[in-house]
Amino acid sequence: MALLPLATLAAVRLRGHRRDAAWWWLGIAFAVSWIADTVADVVPMGDRAIVSLVYPISQASLVAAVLISRANAIILVGVLVLAGIAVVIQHGATGPDVALRSVAWLFVAGIARVRKELPVPLRASLFVYFCLGWVAWLVHVQWLIVETWYPYQAVRLLGLLLFSWAVIETGPHLRIIRPLSGG
Repeated sequence: MALLPLATLAAVRLRGHRRDAAWWWLGIAFAVSWIADTVADVVPMGDRAIVSLVYPISQASLVAAVLISRANAIILVGVLVLAGIAVVIQHGATGPDVALRSVAWLFVAGIARVRKELPVPLRASLFVYFCLGWVAWLVHVQWLIVETWYPYQAVRLLGLLLFSWAVIETGPHLRIIRPLSGG
């Protein structure tokens, strides 16, 4: 389902409507979770936690590169890498992570909150996927049962559907007034 944003962008393009690179980069940010799941399926069981630690950094970094200034995006990437290192030092690379996802996903939710000039469906998409998704992830990690996995996936799907709506409803350009402070 994480490929839905890219599929929507492709469908819109096939219908003759162009979307600028910012939309595609955000679509790729959502697809990072699909890439991580695919890689996790082929790496040895003990290495899957590393994949799980890398993808929130990648997702948040891509969103930041599109929506905030370069200087702030570089700072965000640095903070995320340090958070990832701290998680590995503190807990190792085993089991589901909460700390790094909290930092990464709440950064993205914060960006969506402060970028009021973004189309409403896009802001809603980012908030639902990353903030409500974070809450659903916390609930899932608390119990690690199937009954909590499906609501988490439903929240993610809602965020992806909102992104697809944003792609369809808004114009070709993602109007961002840069920078959001700093370079």
